[in-house]
Amino acid sequence: MRCVFQGTAGFLGRIDSETRCAFWSGEPVDHGFDPSRLIEVDLANCPSAGVTAHDYECTTVAYWPEVPDPRAGKRYTGHHADIVEERCSLAKVEVYPPGRALRPNTQPVTMWIDLGSADQCDVGPGSLTTVGVGEAPKSGALFLISGWITVDIQPSEEENP
Repeated sequence: MRCVFQGTAGFLGRIDSETRCAFWSGEPVDHGFDPSRLIEVDLANCPSAGVTAHDYECTTVAYWPEVPDPRAGKRYTGHHADIVEERCSLAKVEVYPPGRALRPNTQPVTMWIDLGSADQCDVGPGSLTTVGVGEAPKSGALFLISGWITVDIQPSEEENP
């Protein structure tokens, strides 16, 4: 199971309508998903509603820790990338900052990425990464690891007498 969050600089906590939602500006696990810390916004009134970017540059994806998947517990952020060199599963890529690939004069960062490693990028069944080595596209979405999800569930008193 995974959750995909669209176009927010925070963590989506509630969807009220097609354009209204609420988010946390910090990691919600740190405060126990406290609803009093939610920030309500109407995205239709936001100046960035007309952002010029690839959709995937405004997307993050999180894989829940308890899933039997090499990506379990990892969070990835979408970037635009161009592959400039390949060596087996390794690729030298030019990676643009999220939301900036279509802006004039934006300079990418060049790095080597193992496109077969879930520790570096979203790879595997249902992956949102579209670039790859071999016959795969050389320009498009690259979801790089950006954090981890930790779930600290305390046993109830009934389970822990």
